[in-house]
Amino acid sequence: MLVAGTPGVGKTTVASILSKALNVPHVDVASLLSAWGLLRPDRRRFTQEIVDVDLAVTRLRGYLPRSFVADTHVVSLFRGVGLDAVVVLRRDPRQLLAELTGRGWPEPKVYENAVAELLDVVYAESLDLSTYLVQVDVSNRTPHHTAHMLADCLPRLECPNDEVDWIERLGPDAHDMLLRYEAAVGTQP
Repeated sequence: MLVAGTPGVGKTTVASILSKALNVPHVDVASLLSAWGLLRPDRRRFTQEIVDVDLAVTRLRGYLPRSFVADTHVVSLFRGVGLDAVVVLRRDPRQLLAELTGRGWPEPKVYENAVAELLDVVYAESLDLSTYLVQVDVSNRTPHHTAHMLADCLPRLECPNDEVDWIERLGPDAHDMLLRYEAAVGTQP
């Protein structure tokens, strides 16, 4: 199964706790790609890029055990894998702004990720990965609570699906965030 979501939602923490609760291996995709030398830092954009996506997909598929809990925001790496379940963690974009700013990320990168969450980017990219897809709003849940809730409901494929529409929920704040994103990206070199 895959735990997906925008950077800063708690994917790795939740996936690690969940894998222990389900007694299956945790596949930290970013760490694997780094260990395999398949990530290249892009210091200008404060990110890492996959050097060879096709090779990353091939290596990942050869590595995956029969049962696992993986985490990533690059969900396209799992297209065609035949996942039993995909859980997309969602978090209030205003909380993401604070979280990623607190990590020392540059403003354009912070807003890029907050707006990706606002616009459902990872969720939309996950729609065709599994016949079982749920969204979990973690804005008011701890990673521990989230993981144990999922450990209880995922084996039965009966997890609550949190309908998330940040644009509706945030109202004018959503429009303001889009304007701030545009201003932040406009200042990028």
